[in-house]
Amino acid sequence: MGGYMLYFIVNEKSKSGNAKQIWKEIEEVLKVRNVSYQTFVSEYRGHAGKLAAEICAMDDNDICLVAVGGDGTANEVINGITDFEKVRFGVIPTGSGNDLARGLSLSKDPKNGAIHILNAMKKSREDTWCMDLGEVNFGEKKRLFAISAGIGLDALVCKKALKSTIKDILNKIRLGKLTYLVLTVQSLFTMQTADAEIFFDREEGLQKKRMIFTAAMNYVLIVISTLINRTKEVAVHKCYGASDKNLFGMIMSETCLHMLISLLLAAFLIVLFRTKTEELLGATLGALFSTQTIVILIGVCIVIFFITGLIPTYMFLRIPVAAAFRNFKESRRYWKLCLLFIQFLATAYLVALLSVINKQYDYMVNVDPGYAYEKLAYCSTQGVEESVRNTAIEELRKIPEVDKVSACYDLPISGMSGNNVSLPGDDRELFNIADMYWVKDDFFSLMEIPVIEGEVFRSDGSASNKVMVSRSFVEKMEQVAGWTGSAIGKNIIITEHSQNGEPFTICGVYEDVCIGSTGNPDTRPTALFYDRYAPMILIKFHEMSPENIKKAQKVLEDVMPDRNVTVTAYYMDMIDLYKDSRTFRDSVMIGGIVTLIIALIGLLGYTSDETNRRGREIAIRKVNGATAWSILKMISKDISYIAIPAIVIGMTVAYYSGTGWLEKFTEKAPIGFFIFLAGAMMVYVLIIACVLYRAWAVSNSNPVDSLKSE
Repeated sequence: MGGYMLYFIVNEKSKSGNAKQIWKEIEEVLKVRNVSYQTFVSEYRGHAGKLAAEICAMDDNDICLVAVGGDGTANEVINGITDFEKVRFGVIPTGSGNDLARGLSLSKDPKNGAIHILNAMKKSREDTWCMDLGEVNFGEKKRLFAISAGIGLDALVCKKALKSTIKDILNKIRLGKLTYLVLTVQSLFTMQTADAEIFFDREEGLQKKRMIFTAAMNYVLIVISTLINRTKEVAVHKCYGASDKNLFGMIMSETCLHMLISLLLAAFLIVLFRTKTEELLGATLGALFSTQTIVILIGVCIVIFFITGLIPTYMFLRIPVAAAFRNFKESRRYWKLCLLFIQFLATAYLVALLSVINKQYDYMVNVDPGYAYEKLAYCSTQGVEESVRNTAIEELRKIPEVDKVSACYDLPISGMSGNNVSLPGDDRELFNIADMYWVKDDFFSLMEIPVIEGEVFRSDGSASNKVMVSRSFVEKMEQVAGWTGSAIGKNIIITEHSQNGEPFTICGVYEDVCIGSTGNPDTRPTALFYDRYAPMILIKFHEMSPENIKKAQKVLEDVMPDRNVTVTAYYMDMIDLYKDSRTFRDSVMIGGIVTLIIALIGLLGYTSDETNRRGREIAIRKVNGATAWSILKMISKDISYIAIPAIVIGMTVAYYSGTGWLEKFTEKAPIGFFIFLAGAMMVYVLIIACVLYRAWAVSNSNPVDSLKSE
């Protein structure tokens, strides 16, 4: 073997326990060939990955690591490898499916597989076969896969197969593959289906479409509003011999010029607000301007061009030549009022929807998760030796700016895997918990998690068989097991942790904490164990600042110079946890603002047109004693007739859309009537203010000037 040491991670429970005998046969091959090797036995789910991380932390730049087990064991080991540059990985399949082995055309015979691995390890790293790995990200978590990754039915069948007694029975008669067929048929008739929302590159197409539609309508409205003022101009053109073709070309060229100016302005704004644009769209500008997106943009521009060009052209071509020689008035009010109605409706809808989204976002970000994180930072030291990690913790405690230091298996924000709870002497699994695994000293005081009964773990060696549980854990046990009185001193069994059925004694009860996001928390009861494997170092500062984080970073780099360690502020992860909701909120906000601006611009055009059309009427009213305020009320009343119904409808639609959107969250912010009332009042006040602004000059003008112009 040329001095190589082989590290084997063995799952003796695979193949219904037959893997233990298979491993003995492999060991015979290793001994006959005088191979140097170390064996690590996987004792529980997830253990193989932790063993792989520990092996990777060894002082060896060419580690030969072999997984002996099924696809699950191989996947755990792959995800546990912390440095693929120094690891050569092999697998000896002993599972029932062995998809990885079949995909790589590996030998089904364990002895032959071992011999092939031994021969491969004799070669240099350059001669080793390389393969790609896939990565799946879900929330803050990520997982590697070598063959396939599945959700829905696929994932459900695999999950059932892990605990299926059918699989054990079929494995014994060498028909283990039928397990997946049986479970698939069963799941098809029993599984719960779920609705799904699919987003491509995080784009909110609905909002974009509405913005485009609103802008198109507004352009048509503005052009129509100029119809009266340009009536004589068009009629004169016709008198001088202009054909319909000439007029068509004039209007379409104007539309084309306006569109080009708009595109240039849009490009300028995108570049100016590049960072926000890339955040909202979830892609770089370079990725956005691909051939596909450019083709789509051209298609949209063509559609908008013809919509905004053909409608006004059709109306201009209907202007008679006689309009050049008389006062021709064509208000086209109904066209404009309909367009304004739709714009007001869209604005009210987006404003109300934004209010709902923003309230839910603020609720999720600001709600108390049950622990303090404002001054908290963390650093992952997975794969680092325990002694080095303990040294790092002691050095961090010496920093004056540091308040407390502890460690845990994983962060509450990351979510937790599950384990089942049972009682000693009872094989029934009572319920499933969110297993928080292991913590070190000072964890509860650092996180400021209240201990409501009993005491925290002691570091005197007595905590090895102790467990701390949450308040909801005790409440659940009162329901399903009939517990009464204090939970302290009671014994429980938790799968994965209770080896050979050894029970744990409850030494303390702590207040419930939020696992995962506050919007969709994991509501299962939780449990904590003491200091077996806690790679996540927690640092609580007196004051959170970039300088203090840099000091902690420097200490960790000095203690672990060969590791790429990063100290991260916990609140940054809290913010990133709600990135999708924040992006959605910002998209709706931008859409609402743009829609409102466009609607107000259209309203200004309409108001200008109306004051021009009703100039004689307004002048006569003023001559007969009408005040400026009465003129303003008259004009405002006409707008109110369409604004109020549009706002009410928009708010109603937003209510049902907003409550439907809130259904995706377990914890929801309270949404009252006042939110929609305030939004409606804001939109209405802006509309009326815009009308009054434009009509003020007319209401205060000299009526004689208006009568002269008639």
